[in-house]
Amino acid sequence: MCSRRSLASTAILYLFLLFLVINTLAHAMASDVEILKFPLEKYSVHTIKISLPSSITTVTFKRYHHITYASKPVDPNYQSMDILIPIEINGTLVDPTNAPILLVINVGGYMSYPNTLGGSNGVPLNDVVVRTNAAGYATNVDGVIRAALGLASGFVVIIPGVRGWDNRFPNGVYYGKAPAAIVDLKAAVRYIRYNADVFPGNENWIIATGCSAGGALAALLAASADNPFYEPYLEAIGAAKASDRIFAAAPYNPIMDFEHASTYYEWQFKGRILVSGEHVDSKCSEELSSLFFNYLEKLGLYSDEDELLTIAEYPLYVVDRYLRPAATKYILSLPQQMRENYLRSNPWIKWVNNTAFFTWGDYVSYGVQRFRGCPAYDSPDLSRPYPENLLFGNETVNARHITDYSLRVATGDPEASVDPRLKTLIAMMNPMHFISRRWKNIANYWFIRTGSKDIFASIFMWTNLAIALENLGKSVDFEVYWEAPHCTDYEPWKLMEWVQNITGYRTHFLKQLPTQITTYTMTITYRDTYTTYLTQYTTTVFLEVERTETTVQTIYRVEPTTIVVEKTVTQNTKSLVIAIALPLTILVAIAIIVHIKKGDNF
Repeated sequence: MCSRRSLASTAILYLFLLFLVINTLAHAMASDVEILKFPLEKYSVHTIKISLPSSITTVTFKRYHHITYASKPVDPNYQSMDILIPIEINGTLVDPTNAPILLVINVGGYMSYPNTLGGSNGVPLNDVVVRTNAAGYATNVDGVIRAALGLASGFVVIIPGVRGWDNRFPNGVYYGKAPAAIVDLKAAVRYIRYNADVFPGNENWIIATGCSAGGALAALLAASADNPFYEPYLEAIGAAKASDRIFAAAPYNPIMDFEHASTYYEWQFKGRILVSGEHVDSKCSEELSSLFFNYLEKLGLYSDEDELLTIAEYPLYVVDRYLRPAATKYILSLPQQMRENYLRSNPWIKWVNNTAFFTWGDYVSYGVQRFRGCPAYDSPDLSRPYPENLLFGNETVNARHITDYSLRVATGDPEASVDPRLKTLIAMMNPMHFISRRWKNIANYWFIRTGSKDIFASIFMWTNLAIALENLGKSVDFEVYWEAPHCTDYEPWKLMEWVQNITGYRTHFLKQLPTQITTYTMTITYRDTYTTYLTQYTTTVFLEVERTETTVQTIYRVEPTTIVVEKTVTQNTKSLVIAIALPLTILVAIAIIVHIKKGDNF
């Protein structure tokens, strides 16, 4: 039995230690808040010209450089972003307060995309020229040009760094394998929403765009918003406590759906030799192509006339709805002599009444070539892995099989099956997983583009996506660019027009200088939750606190050459957390005193 004096000493020591723990928590939470706070005053100003065939636009914009979007990043050189805010277009001041936010994802091959201090990071820092061919189609569009066109349209532009399968520490540990890329992008979106009160632009109008792997990640962002699958990964990197929903997605040639993509690739290209002239394993091709029937049946796609698309009808539907209109548009865009030459060189296309006619067999035989072997997306030999195998490695293993078929070929075990935990990761990287299961937070607006000569995937990869979304009642603007290879964007200005149409946004120009500095709007918000657990002999406190005092001021600030609408924010979390900690300490003290009075043991 302890003496009352020793019990009192123990109680005092215990209270002191408890206060230190809670105070440490308070400091940690305050530190997280500070890291995730948008640095409104830290930017540089740049001016560029964007030249289109019919116009030249001069844009002056703010660049917020290397902004870390997570409080516990694994590598800030990838988990950061550049934020571009237009402030002047063709000499006229603009107010970007309610502008759409264009999230430009420059990822390729699911590799990492850096955001380094002092790096250009995909930002259009020099003048941009959009080159076009004789048909009037753009020929050199990439992420930099897309970002520049977004600025010229008055949009806020975000260019995030992202981890990828190639990220590796000096000790050999990989840190960018799936699902790192989508987790990083969700964290970037959450950062924007977390700072909505001060962040220029409308956080409810975030539009993600990218090509190839970047396009797939844009689609995945739009399809998987706020899904609990990702929460542990987001918590691990200190993502902001906010939604990761976006308004729309504009994927170009998204490479995705890896667990099924080899089946419809074989269904389209079965019997075709590779571009290199090599023959494909016919047994592999036959086995995988037969599986497409099951997948198509599972998807249950319906035509625009509400008819179920069977394996026999689906390719005919793709030709009539997407491919022939694409060919017709392209051929009509050619000058007369070029048009005649083109039709002479492609006799499989019948030109009747200014309309292109051909069959599915014609298209597969003459319109596109086979590039990938069999299987197309899961190498049976991991000593020569595909990017998809590399994406699904782990911290210590560089590449893994992602389908039962390749795993069985590699191991010789006809019963081998991909580990269920890996299957979950594969699903987390596939937009079709969420779309086919009708996830509740799928974005409503989609702008999808691909090329008829994309050799990296089957046309079904993108028609599956477009039709499945249409079947869910989503607004889908899907078009195939004829004669276009992978990641071609014939009409980059169309994306900007589409964003304006779905948001109703038009650039808000400031008509005149304000006569005086104006300050208005003060909002103070409180939200706090905490949970306390006490046991008989020890006291364990689990504290969850989110309480922020926010003062928002909007002012007009005069700069050397511009009048800019600014927002400033003051946040104070630390003192509030300590204020909550004090009642908890008192509660513990009362519990200890009760024990002392009863003479209980500790």
